Amino acid sequence: GIKFTKNVKMLHKDIPILLQSSNLEFAQKAKESGASFLNKNSPRLLHELREFMLNHFGFGDFVFQRFDGKAVGRANNLKTLEEQLRIVPDESIIFHAERNHFSKWLKARTEFWLAHKLRPKKVTDFSSVTELRNDLINSLRLYQELRQRGIITDFNKESFDPKNSFARIGSGSLGGKARGLGFINILLNNNRIRYKFEGVEISVPSAIVIAIDVFDYFLKKNKLESFAINSTDDKEITRRFIQAKYFPADIIDKLREFLETVKHPLAIRSSSLLEDSQFQPFAGVYQTFMLPNYADDINVRLNELLACIKGVYASTFYRKAKDYMKATSYSLEEEKMAVIIQILVGSLHKERFYPDFSGVAKSYNFYPVPPQKATDGIALVALGLGKQVVDGGKAVRFSPKYPTHLLQFFSTKETLKNAQQTFFALDKNSKLQTGTNIYPEHLIKSYELSKAEEDQTLFYAGSTYSVENDAVYDGVSREGKRVVTFAPVLKHKIFPLAEILEMLLDIGSWGMGVQVEIEFAVKTKVPKGERKEFALL
Repeated sequence: GIKFTKNVKMLHKDIPILLQSSNLEFAQKAKESGASFLNKNSPRLLHELREFMLNHFGFGDFVFQRFDGKAVGRANNLKTLEEQLRIVPDESIIFHAERNHFSKWLKARTEFWLAHKLRPKKVTDFSSVTELRNDLINSLRLYQELRQRGIITDFNKESFDPKNSFARIGSGSLGGKARGLGFINILLNNNRIRYKFEGVEISVPSAIVIAIDVFDYFLKKNKLESFAINSTDDKEITRRFIQAKYFPADIIDKLREFLETVKHPLAIRSSSLLEDSQFQPFAGVYQTFMLPNYADDINVRLNELLACIKGVYASTFYRKAKDYMKATSYSLEEEKMAVIIQILVGSLHKERFYPDFSGVAKSYNFYPVPPQKATDGIALVALGLGKQVVDGGKAVRFSPKYPTHLLQFFSTKETLKNAQQTFFALDKNSKLQTGTNIYPEHLIKSYELSKAEEDQTLFYAGSTYSVENDAVYDGVSREGKRVVTFAPVLKHKIFPLAEILEMLLDIGSWGMGVQVEIEFAVKTKVPKGERKEFALL
C-alpha cells in the first residue's frame, strides 16, 4: 500500500488516498507518503471514513483555503462557487488550482463536462491570477447557461438566471403556450441551431410559469367561478378578479423573490390548458399585459404584477373567449389558465422600450401567390412591439422562402397606402391603474416613425419616399418621408430574418408533426462583441 501510494503520488500528487491498518506504526509512514491513515480498530471507523470522503473527495461544501489552512470562503453550489471566485484572495485560487480541487469537487457533483474542461488547465498556463480567476468564472457561467437551456425547473431565487432560465411556480400543468416554449427550447439545443447564424443568438427569453393549480385555488377561494362563467360583462369580471383578496401566500413570496432578481420590463402572457394545442391555436383570445417593472418600491411592482396575473385569469371568461370556445369541441369548464411571466425583449430609448422588430410566422400559407407554395409559409413583421401585427395593423407580409416578393409594395402608391406609419412601444414611465376598469393599454403607446428615427431603430426597417421623384428608395440615408418596408433586411439581408424563419418553421413543424405558428421579436442593439437576439415568444 505504501509503495502504491508513492507511485501514484509521483504521477498525480493531488489524488486523495486513504491507507487503513490495524498497526498504528503505519500512520507516520502514510503521512510521509502523502496519504491519510485510518485505524481499522477505531470505534468510529465509518464516521472517520465518511469524514475523509467529505473532506477529500469533494462531497461537502467547497471550502476556500489559504496555504496556511485558514478558510476564506465557502460554496455549496455552482452559483455560490462563482460568487466566491470573484472575492476570495489570489492565494486561495492558486492553492486550489494547483491541487485540481475545482475539477475534483465538480466530479463529485457529476458535473463531468465542466470538470474535464477545467482539469487539463494548469496555473502556469495563465499570465496572471486575474486571468486564471476570469477563466474559472467564465467557464462556470457558460456551463450554467448551457445547463439551464431547454429545462423547466422549479423556481429558485439562487439559481434563476435572468438571461437563460425557464422555471415554474406552483403545481399542475403549465398550459399550452409554456409547453410550446419548453418544446422549442429543447429543439434549439438538440439541433444546435442557437448559434447557427453568424452574429445572432436564437433563444427563448427567460420566464417563470405560474401553473394552473394556482388558478384553481384563486377561483375557489374567492368564489368566482360560477359568477365568471355566467357573466357577460367583461368589465365587471375584470373588476371582481382584480379586487379578489385571496392569492396563495407562498406564490406571492416566490413572485417577490423573482422581482428581487429581475428589474426589467415584463410580458405577462396567458398559457391556458387548451391554448396552442395542435388544432386550437387560441391566438389573441386571451389577454397579454406588459409592465415597465422599473419602480424603486418592490411592493408597487409586486402589486402591479399580481393585478396583471389576475387580469389574465379574468380574460379566460371574457365574451370573446366564450364565443371562441363555442366553436371548439370543449366547454369553458374544461379550460384552466397558467400564466407566463416573460422578460420582455427589446431596448430602452428614453422612455420607450421596444424590440427593433417583431412579428408572427406560420408554416402554412392559405393564400400563396406563385411561385410560392402553401407549405413555404408566411410571415408578418413590423417595427416595434408585436401588438402592431396581432391587432391587425399595417405590417410587411412575406414568404420566408421568397422574401423579396412583396406584393403590397408593387407600386409607389400601394407602398404609401400599405406601409406601417406608426409603431408601438412600452412607456417606461406609465403606472398601472387597478381601479374598476383595468385595461392597461395605456402602458403601451403609439409613436410616429420620427421617434424610431431618433432612436436609430429605423435602420433595419425603413425606406424613404421622395416627393420630387414620386419614388420609394431603400434605407433612410436621404431626405424624405419615412415608410416601413423592411427592404434593408429582406432585400439587402443585413439581418438573416427570412433564413431564420424558414429554418425554424421547418424544424418546428417537423418536431410537432403538424403546421406551426411562431411569434418572435428581434433586438439588434447589443454591446459590441455580443450577438444580436432573435427571440421566440
